[in-house]
Amino acid sequence: MIFNSAEFGAKVALEAISERYTLSELSSRYQVHPNQISRWKQELIASSASIFKSHHPQQDNQDKIIDNLHKHIGELTMHVDFLKKNIHETF
Repeated sequence: MIFNSAEFGAKVALEAISERYTLSELSSRYQVHPNQISRWKQELIASSASIFKSHHPQQDNQDKIIDNLHKHIGELTMHVDFLKKNIHETF
């Protein structure tokens, strides 16, 4: 595993958050300074809320479909209004 990778930092930070091992134990196990592990832990905690705030692609796709349907309804309403007006003028 690459020590500078985001995956590695996340793995070590998750273990630090679980508190099953002390920072010293994690430091020895992964050959990373305890201060670095503390920083990764703090960054993970601080950024974890953003996972739940982000839009899912499926929701974005549904929003586009709804927007297109509203546009189509508007166009059809205009056509119906035009036809109603022309029918009344004809008779």
